[in-house]
Amino acid sequence: MIGVVRHLKCSRLLVGSTIELEAEFDEDCLEDYIWYKSNKPFMPHDRTIILNDKRSTTLSILHAMETDSGIYHVVSKSEYGIASTYASVTVINTDFNVLSSSEVVPTVDDLPDEIEVSKGEEVRIVCKATCDINTLVFWSKDGSDLENNDKVTSEYINNSCICLRIKSANSDDSGEYTVTVQDDITGHLETSSCFLNVIMRPNSILRPIKLKSSLIPTMACFGSSISFTCSFDIEDPRFHFSVWYIGNYRVERSNHRFHVMVKGGNFIFVVKQVEPGMEGEVTCEVRRVLPNGKSFFIDKTTTTLVIVPQAVIEEEIQNVCIKRSVYYYVSSKIAIVLVNSFKGIKNGSGIMQDNFSDDEITHGSHDTNGSFMITYCSLDDESFYLDVRNNDREIAVEKLYIYKRCLQSDEANSKISSKSVIVIEWDVAEFQKTNEKWYMIEVGKSNDNFVQAGVSSKPMFELEDPVQEQIMTFRVSAVSAPSTTDESTVRIVPAPKNALSTSKICELQTMEDFEKAYTKTGSLIGCGAFGSVVLVIGTDGEYYAAKVLKTRTQKKRELGIREYEMMKQLRHPKLIHLFGAYISKDSFVLVMDYLWGNELFDRIVDEEHIKEVDVVPYVRQICEALLYLHELKIAHLDLKPENIICLSPNSLQVKIIDFGLARYLDESQQTRAIYGTRDYVAPEVLNFDRLTLACDMWSLGVVTYMLLSGVMPFVGENWAQRSANITRAKYNYHESAFKEISDLAKDFVDHLLLLKPEYRMTASQALNHRWVKEGPPCGAKAGHMKRTRENLKSYLANYRARWQRAGNVLIAAHRLRTHRSTNEPGAPTVT
Repeated sequence: MIGVVRHLKCSRLLVGSTIELEAEFDEDCLEDYIWYKSNKPFMPHDRTIILNDKRSTTLSILHAMETDSGIYHVVSKSEYGIASTYASVTVINTDFNVLSSSEVVPTVDDLPDEIEVSKGEEVRIVCKATCDINTLVFWSKDGSDLENNDKVTSEYINNSCICLRIKSANSDDSGEYTVTVQDDITGHLETSSCFLNVIMRPNSILRPIKLKSSLIPTMACFGSSISFTCSFDIEDPRFHFSVWYIGNYRVERSNHRFHVMVKGGNFIFVVKQVEPGMEGEVTCEVRRVLPNGKSFFIDKTTTTLVIVPQAVIEEEIQNVCIKRSVYYYVSSKIAIVLVNSFKGIKNGSGIMQDNFSDDEITHGSHDTNGSFMITYCSLDDESFYLDVRNNDREIAVEKLYIYKRCLQSDEANSKISSKSVIVIEWDVAEFQKTNEKWYMIEVGKSNDNFVQAGVSSKPMFELEDPVQEQIMTFRVSAVSAPSTTDESTVRIVPAPKNALSTSKICELQTMEDFEKAYTKTGSLIGCGAFGSVVLVIGTDGEYYAAKVLKTRTQKKRELGIREYEMMKQLRHPKLIHLFGAYISKDSFVLVMDYLWGNELFDRIVDEEHIKEVDVVPYVRQICEALLYLHELKIAHLDLKPENIICLSPNSLQVKIIDFGLARYLDESQQTRAIYGTRDYVAPEVLNFDRLTLACDMWSLGVVTYMLLSGVMPFVGENWAQRSANITRAKYNYHESAFKEISDLAKDFVDHLLLLKPEYRMTASQALNHRWVKEGPPCGAKAGHMKRTRENLKSYLANYRARWQRAGNVLIAAHRLRTHRSTNEPGAPTVT
């Protein structure tokens, strides 16, 4: 793949100045360089000078005018493919002194406080900064200047970020790194620092890993959707995840710009819409997670993304054939996908993926025997990923149709089924004319094995409620018609990643049974006043989380049994799943899912480009879990950020954990209790009023408020003031983070943080709130949550542990103060 040695640099200059744009490539250009301005071919004029040689080109525009402003692209074609570089030019008509004082002021975002990497890993210290031809960048380590060498390199990324790369880090590279950005005209400078900590990688995580298929160089234009795929041969793929780097973006999980998917050693990365800042190096980095939440680099594969004007893409489509994968939004229309009419670009210059229309459908000659492969993944409620590939011998597939339809209503229960099916249908009209054949549908399992799902008389099969983020592979083969003449179709019901058994009841067993069924790994997941959570391995080879409770007293034993009785009947994908319960004289063990994606707030802090639209899926999932619980008349009563856990680092899916305080709330009984975690409990808990399911909805309002702003809604100099504000439902949106948040999100919170429980939204109403169903009105165009992340980082560092330790005691203290001040007769005893 051809590379760019020197990229075009953004320019901001005065009217009358000379615009100079220079690019250099690492391969000889086969023909003249092609310049574009604002996505259209650049037309030279009498103020233009273009100088070319074999590997470089320079565009000069004399006596610059404001109309010369725009995005300039230059494209070079060599025998190895196509390369391109672009930059923005802004011509300003103003006084130079005014420009110097207000317009040309470099800015640099704060670097992370600390970066921790394992020995041998490549380090990327990246921050956003204003970069143009007048920008000077200096890096230093522990006060000493750094110069570029074979190991350490300073570089610009797409004129919007600066990056310091350190190859194969070792302990000597640990230290404080500082970047200084200075404007060469005004002399104004900005600095930012971070500490790099290089640690040894534990030998216990080393597993054999081999690259099976590398990333393919890709060419695209602004606004197109593309995908990257790669695979590794991993001996034990569990607890491996991917971190993707594209241009100046670091992506660990799906958000409003990207989708990340993992299945075993297969990794897929979808870019919803190509934007400036994505061109250049694309890397898939495989990492492994340890029980303590730390992760370590294992291996990587790298390619390049070349962004070119639309005209170049159209020309390549005419000149060569291009194989396409699809990222497609589902709508009321049928998605028509082109298959088999394109093949790889010559000279390894890459592939392009884009959306399709009927006009693009072409017909070609194909072998009439064999099979083809379909890779499908439901990304969210509105979109999916699809890739169609042929084996050596092809079925004549020309189009592939995908559409969604709802199932029939459940007449027995008089309820409308919420389930739906995805129909995948292919066009084999010419094939059917000459061959009376059916189709065998097989589902891919681990290690590239396939299991037969059925035989269809029609060129189609169905997926019932496909699980989001679950990659599924299907093989379709032509087979002879069976002896029966009855029509047959195939419907596949995908099993959740952690399949829940609805028939198996977890009976209480002895501790001897636990020791036979599970082996402790010695890894501690968490601990607290309740006991500890340890990582164990079952006889099936899977990992589980074992919550070990010390039950030396009768009261603690009863609490453990109550949590067990509550959990054993819960079967919902958004709730922690109980696999077993074991008891002895002085201890109680609950064996549950091992969720290795960390707490939700930690994930929000790690998301560099998170926006309001990315928060909505998390809130929706919490609402789904609460709806299930509340239909069973169960209140969680301890909903807080620490009890919302991500399934894996790459997953958007979350589960609610910890049912130690959950209670059945029978309407015929008056239930009162004083427990929970302070700052999250509803006013009725503090006031020792009757508990209802609405207590959880109040807590959801607090959690949502925090997800959007990073601060608590009820403030005060001490707990007494904060608890007083809770009992009055006194809060506001003065925090600066809310300037980026939509009024619709605030409306959602307002309908939860209501003093009277009966006025709060129910879980069902919350799910149907416009913000949860549709997201913020401006979508991903607004709501950048940089301030929120800073606030959450402070919360996690300074307050979370303190609040966890003191929650119940301080709630009780609030109630005691209330009774002493009011001198109520017959006040309850608080323990």
